[in-house]
Amino acid sequence: MTKRERVIAALEHQDTDIVPYHTRFVERTRKNMIAYLEDPEFEKKLGNHIEVRRCMDFATETEKGLFRDEFGVIWDRRDGSDIGIPFNTVLKEPKLDGLTFPEPVVSEIHREMKELSELPDDVFKMVNVGFTLYERAWSMRGIENLLVDMLLDEEFVAELFDKIVAYDIACMDEVLKTGVQFDAFYFGDDWGTQNGLIMRPELWRKIIGPRVAVLLEYSKKHGKYTFFHSCGNILDIFPDLIDAGLDAYDTFQPEIYDIRKVKKTFGNKLSFLGGISTQCLLPCESPEVVYATTREIMEIMGESGGFIAAPTHDIPHDVPPENIMAMIEAFKNQ
Repeated sequence: MTKRERVIAALEHQDTDIVPYHTRFVERTRKNMIAYLEDPEFEKKLGNHIEVRRCMDFATETEKGLFRDEFGVIWDRRDGSDIGIPFNTVLKEPKLDGLTFPEPVVSEIHREMKELSELPDDVFKMVNVGFTLYERAWSMRGIENLLVDMLLDEEFVAELFDKIVAYDIACMDEVLKTGVQFDAFYFGDDWGTQNGLIMRPELWRKIIGPRVAVLLEYSKKHGKYTFFHSCGNILDIFPDLIDAGLDAYDTFQPEIYDIRKVKKTFGNKLSFLGGISTQCLLPCESPEVVYATTREIMEIMGESGGFIAAPTHDIPHDVPPENIMAMIEAFKNQ
């Protein structure tokens, strides 16, 4: 099987010869690994099954460490982080008066898609629709303000969310216009804490869920698989996401979920990407434990497909290179 065939088989809940895998890094970790391995092209040798490119979030550095995105949010990355934190508040009040929403950054979308087209055809290719909805809204309004708005000013939130969805679809449409072949749209919103959803499930279902369904339906209509990233415990809405057409959930954190129970309950309806903890396992355990645990998780989750092994987030810089290599060896030695 090619890597692409292996990922597709897993998404279709079919057995694969090996569990497909994907390894991802924050930039500081990438630099650590280059120094550790003395190889600036080490990522090309990992055997990753997935490649991802963007269709939005093309931030411009306004001054050292401060980056302005398409929506006017300035992200503070002066600590060296990849994403950073909002430095300003675009929406100081719950109203959109005077705010002009951006157009897709066509030149950057075409550049990213050209890069994707030049990658080998045997990998599974995804296009990232970053900060899909809730995260985009709170980055503009402030997370505390937005959560209050969701309770007290649903009309404003609905208008804001609908405009964000329209922007997402415009960017996705621009991707499709390029004619470049790819396999999936990858969406992302962090809805969870360690213990459950940030908001009540009923509120998610009322305000967020229907708009997520619109995006997933748009992807499906164009023949693409659907991936959705959310940190934290969102178990309560797994059935809603399945009904909306989600193929794969990322990130699947074993310190949060009972992985055997989740596999048994949802494993024939939903695929999972992740499983290798960047919170507990990779930064804290020995290489031997990392290797053994990674193998165990692949055996549990990989039965009858439905699993792509991966760190549960971009690997942070506090993870020892030896542990990263132990995980990769477990991926390869199947």
